[in-house]
Amino acid sequence: MHNKVSWDDYRYFLKVARLGTLKAAGESLKVNHSTVLRRINALGKKLEARLFERFKSGYVLTESGQDMFNYIQHLEGEILSIERKIKGKDIRYEGKIFYLIQRNNPMFRKIAWNQRCRQGFINIFKYNSGQSV
Repeated sequence: MHNKVSWDDYRYFLKVARLGTLKAAGESLKVNHSTVLRRINALGKKLEARLFERFKSGYVLTESGQDMFNYIQHLEGEILSIERKIKGKDIRYEGKIFYLIQRNNPMFRKIAWNQRCRQGFINIFKYNSGQSV
């Protein structure tokens, strides 16, 4: 058994820490509760730390578990931030946009022109006449 911890191990840990039960964590992760138990037990062994106290009502973080939770939760936020910043940067929109608007509306003409200048490859047409803006 290798001692490397994957991000998925931390995802399982976070779910149990947040939801408090293996069943709820399993449902959220769309896996069986026994899979969740196996993953958090393996994580604890890899880290050589007891992460949870088990009670009839569910799982509660130990001091080590709470320390790890705070750190991993911060990392999760950073990862999600990176995804938000990067996602869609290489998407290129192209095609035609049709609109129906009152004739000679200066606001829409300004928006349409700015969009066209920014994207350069989107054609915007008036719906009723088919003329390019």
